[in-house]
Amino acid sequence: MWAGDSKNHSDRAGNRRRNPRACCLFILLTLALQPKQSDARAELEVEFVPGLAIPLVNFLVTDGPTFSEEADSGVGFGGQLHILLDDWEFGYSVSVLPTNTVTTTVDEEFSKLYNEASADAAEALGQDLLGTLDAGTTRRSGSDVAAVTIHHVQVGYRFYPFRERIRTYIPLSIGLALVTSDNSMVSRTLYGLGASTGIGIDYDFLPWLRVGGTVRYFFTFSESAGDITLRSVIANFGFSEDLITTTFHTGHVLHIALTAQITF
Repeated sequence: MWAGDSKNHSDRAGNRRRNPRACCLFILLTLALQPKQSDARAELEVEFVPGLAIPLVNFLVTDGPTFSEEADSGVGFGGQLHILLDDWEFGYSVSVLPTNTVTTTVDEEFSKLYNEASADAAEALGQDLLGTLDAGTTRRSGSDVAAVTIHHVQVGYRFYPFRERIRTYIPLSIGLALVTSDNSMVSRTLYGLGASTGIGIDYDFLPWLRVGGTVRYFFTFSESAGDITLRSVIANFGFSEDLITTTFHTGHVLHIALTAQITF
């Protein structure tokens, strides 16, 4: 009797072990409890971003105790090119800002020194190349002042609060900046630091193409472009360095642009 009961018990246990539903359930639970592994390779994209560059402050500023000059920058072209690797971005941007007007303020001391040097140069060369500089505040057209061009090379990360077929993102990036403004008289080249942030949205238009738009703020920190110019003038004419004080300038530019991402 006891032996029979033991045999029946063993048979029932064997049936349970061979139950296919129990085996399937065990496999599913095992798979569900395993840690997730990334089964997708890194996504590589190239993003083109053409649009407008809107200056929030004037970049060409000279701030001296005896001479000051400020160029009123206008709306220009803003472009960006990014290589996107998953959520990381490696980018280049350019802002081309035309000059509308230039406001110059000269005091009596600087005007006197400039005009004396101009007269000496005219006597030595036999012709008046520098003209005169009157004291006071004057405004003139900026057509003879080249556009300010600000270049940024940056690396950053994009945060995606909403990631579906329509995605929104917040980029944060830092890097190096180069500012140039060339005209017939002076070539200005400045080096500095840059950063940017903003907000963007894009849409999966095709499996390999996303389109959208972005608003992005660019910050640039460098020595004042106007100070570079005035120091070169002072050095050429032998004026005292006390006529100019070195200042640092921050550039603030807003890009409003369309975006197109090509996925490889």
